[in-house]
Amino acid sequence: GHPVLSDFGIASTLSESNSQEAVGMSIPWSAPEVLMDETPGSVQSEVWALAATVYSLLAGRSPFENPAGSNTSADLISRITRGKPQPIGRDDVPASLERLLLAGMSRKPENRPASILELITALQAIETELGVQQTAIDVAMDDWALATVSDLEERTRVRPVAGVPVGGARRRRRAPAPGAAGTIWRDNDAGGTEQKPAPTGRRMHTLAWVLVATAVLVIALGATATVVLVRAAGGIPTVSDIAGTANAGTVQFSWDDPGLRDSDSYLIVTADGDSSIQRSTGFLVDAEPGERVCITVTVNREGKSGPASAQKCVDVAG
Repeated sequence: GHPVLSDFGIASTLSESNSQEAVGMSIPWSAPEVLMDETPGSVQSEVWALAATVYSLLAGRSPFENPAGSNTSADLISRITRGKPQPIGRDDVPASLERLLLAGMSRKPENRPASILELITALQAIETELGVQQTAIDVAMDDWALATVSDLEERTRVRPVAGVPVGGARRRRRAPAPGAAGTIWRDNDAGGTEQKPAPTGRRMHTLAWVLVATAVLVIALGATATVVLVRAAGGIPTVSDIAGTANAGTVQFSWDDPGLRDSDSYLIVTADGDSSIQRSTGFLVDAEPGERVCITVTVNREGKSGPASAQKCVDVAG
């Protein structure tokens, strides 16, 4: 029930084919540095490929395909390494999405979003801009991926319990005689039984304390794990006390870090619907005299947005 974007190994390098042979269908979605053999692939080239794929879903053609011209492998490679995609040409595609896809397909890897997660977070901001619910980020972790975790990491391992041997006669133990409390009956080598007194006194006292200590330790570990899990699943922080000042045609907003994690980001939305994703605790907006500029700031964590801040507005003097 989940869509999957996958590669079936049809890609090939240019040196493996001649000019008359169609080189796998991966060329339209291969980054310039991959086609130029500068790298066999990187996070940045995957960002390029995903941006190109989203473009293709919207435009109905690959980014560098010319509907009215030649689209041989050489033509596509030349355009990918030298040009830039044409506008998608749909009224329902906002300019912010066009800009994001162009940034994702920048010829220079350093000008692209730094990771797939950053690209998807920007797409979520556009969803917010369009007034639709954000699509949650679903990071799958299959068994084969979990198996790559270092053995140095503590992991619970479940081992099978040895079964009861099959075959051979089993001795039946006699039940203790009525009233023989505190007596353990065991089979002896002669086939009969012998009785031994049950542990009493100091041994029973020590055993009881060991059991109590073990139970206390288990409860303590469980409580600690619960606290850790609750803290880890704590709420996404909320930005508060946004400051704003107008100066020379701009409005500068700033706020204190509410406790961002390394992968968190801020989603800034202006009153006119523009949005921006960033990590810094400041935001600059161009403004005309007499204009009122308002923003809200939301913390985005792992594809989910926390509570939005109170709207902060600044009036620009006329």
